[in-house]
Amino acid sequence: MLSHVSKVALFFTIFFPQVNLWEEIKQVAKKDSYIQSMSRVAMNQTNNHYMWRNCLLRYKEWVIAPANPALHSKLLHEMHYTKVGGHSSILHTYKKLRQQFYWSEMLRLVQEYIKGCMVC
Repeated sequence: MLSHVSKVALFFTIFFPQVNLWEEIKQVAKKDSYIQSMSRVAMNQTNNHYMWRNCLLRYKEWVIAPANPALHSKLLHEMHYTKVGGHSSILHTYKKLRQQFYWSEMLRLVQEYIKGCMVC
């Protein structure tokens, strides 16, 4: 189990070298009504699918991203425009986001974002 933890830490470092993005997710989550309601579910559940880890609400292995269009745009930018993303396809970008995050209508937003990419 210890090796799994170190792989997760490395994974976050590779995909999001900007610590301030993680801090922004945490700050926005504090004010997000969906995150707060799911937090109550996390406290009252018995199966532990929802949990708080490193001040981020998670469902299983995914960080639940607050419903914030500006934050979603930054995450999409990171997974598509940077060296990590490399202007990859809709499916590839979605899969990279989905490895770490969940938010409602993520696939639709990925499709719209990449369709609007001037480079692609």
